[in-house]
Amino acid sequence: MASSSSGGEKEDQYGQIHPNETPELIEEKLNELESQLDKLSDDAKKNWIKATEKCPDLTGDATRLMFLRCEVFNADLAAIRIGK
Repeated sequence: MASSSSGGEKEDQYGQIHPNETPELIEEKLNELESQLDKLSDDAKKNWIKATEKCPDLTGDATRLMFLRCEVFNADLAAIRIGK
């Protein structure tokens, strides 16, 4: 059962703390993710580059947000996951 902590964050059934997803948080984290992707070498993100070239409709903010949610809004980890 989910419980709440301070700041509107919620703990899920697995013990992960999830932030309250405000438009400001989402915009900030998408920008952080873009910065982290820029720091990765082309080799580390070659599959992402290929995806953006072949199917750009599937590499937009909605997809990036999915990666951020998977890593509980940790942009560093989301960028690494994207590169895999």
